[in-house]
Amino acid sequence: MRTHRDRAMAEAMVLGGLRRCEVLGLRLTDLQVAARRVFIAEGKGGHQRQIPVSGRFLASLAAYLDGERPPDAGTDQVFVVLKGPRRGPPLSPAGLDQILDSARSRAGLVQATCHQLRHTCLTRLREAGMALEAVQAQAGHASIESTRIYLRLADDWLAAQYRRAAEAIDAQVRPAKRCRTTVSWAAITWCPLWTEAGHERRAALPGWEQLDTAVPDLVAPMRRYLQQLDCILRPGSVSGAGLALRSFAAFLAERARDVRFVSDIRRHHVEEFRSWLAARPGRRTARITPATLAHRLGTLRMFFVRISDWGWPEAPARVPIIPADLPRQDHPLPKALDDAAAAKLLRAAQTQPRMLAQVVVEVLLRTGLRVGEFTALTADAVVLIGAAHWLYVPVGKLHEDRYLPLHPHLITLIGDYRAAHVAADNPLLLPRESGRALDRHTVTRLINKAGAAAGLPHIHPHQLPHTLATQAINRGMSLEAIAALLGHRSMDMTLRYANPREMHQTGENSLVAC
Repeated sequence: MRTHRDRAMAEAMVLGGLRRCEVLGLRLTDLQVAARRVFIAEGKGGHQRQIPVSGRFLASLAAYLDGERPPDAGTDQVFVVLKGPRRGPPLSPAGLDQILDSARSRAGLVQATCHQLRHTCLTRLREAGMALEAVQAQAGHASIESTRIYLRLADDWLAAQYRRAAEAIDAQVRPAKRCRTTVSWAAITWCPLWTEAGHERRAALPGWEQLDTAVPDLVAPMRRYLQQLDCILRPGSVSGAGLALRSFAAFLAERARDVRFVSDIRRHHVEEFRSWLAARPGRRTARITPATLAHRLGTLRMFFVRISDWGWPEAPARVPIIPADLPRQDHPLPKALDDAAAAKLLRAAQTQPRMLAQVVVEVLLRTGLRVGEFTALTADAVVLIGAAHWLYVPVGKLHEDRYLPLHPHLITLIGDYRAAHVAADNPLLLPRESGRALDRHTVTRLINKAGAAAGLPHIHPHQLPHTLATQAINRGMSLEAIAALLGHRSMDMTLRYANPREMHQTGENSLVAC
């Protein structure tokens, strides 16, 4: 920066977290030098706030006001034009951008914007230990979720948080004889879930080809709808929508012979379908769960809503399903197994004759990956950043990619498995021994083989991220670090994974990087 004015504006953003418009909107009366604060009178959305500022900013500001700012400037705004025929008027946003762009070029940086300086400030404040609520107030965010999303926590900070929690957890479990390094993670959350495929095995639905023969005029718009979904949703969501529509088409073919076209569907058909669906068996229950019933009905409702909004001629005159038709669901907190039970699971996995079982259990427990993310990992997913290994997780369920710190034991385990069972040209990081990709059913079976050997009840793969979050937060890992590890956009989602009752009982507080 070539002038005290330019330096003061940059420091207001990189040390105080001010927005560009807030820097340019500062007035002389907003400066509270004795209290080392500034008053933001024109914040985003009309919100005002008073925030502390750095002594470095105040020193640069004083040098600018004493030696550079024209005494005859016809404005009370702090930052004004210093040179040329326009000397004296308030500095414009384009002028500030030009100043920063010139400084970026002189520094040899590829990119540096006002917004990046603000990001940098808020991230550094949080890494230095400032409470998230305090960072929110400094930033002027109406929602703390905006603050969390805003932060780009450094890889070293996340790795340190993960390492500290991992060491505390590993200390509780003794290594098994088969492992070369200290193995383990702590407790596993048990919260039984049921898969859609399990329902079909118990009471198989007819396929699209059979339905096309029985009710072709119903099937045609449904399959065309799924083709449209394929352009906007992920494959898993499209598959779920297809299952819901296939269930409805099967019901209509069996129980409602009067319905030939989608436009013939009325409210009473939906009510009869709901009763028919609720009576179908689940995988391990006499009836399907309320969650499955709500998912099928909700997906079916969106079919009617969308084709109506799209103006399809097949759409009924009115949407025959309302939100109140979906059953209410319970949302119990996950219940974690104790440390002894978790140790049993890991030791049983380590002694399984199939090495892949150990790989699945260890990787999912130590990384918090979703099954879909785990099975899709590419051969180049393990990368070396600095002196540490990281796992690159591409864009997944929540439309965001991320890097995860890898436990040293996982590096050895993954390397051993690939050396023994994976061809060098296989595009996947952890496929089956045959080279084919794993699927969620195989992953579930491998986990439960180890669980059965340990004498544990059924374990769903999604319980393992619950375990990571609950145990890590109880051992000092901060919520932001856990949210970054699991790829959550919302802190509420992370709190759902972590049991706050257990946090209170442990009496442990979250740690912050110094």
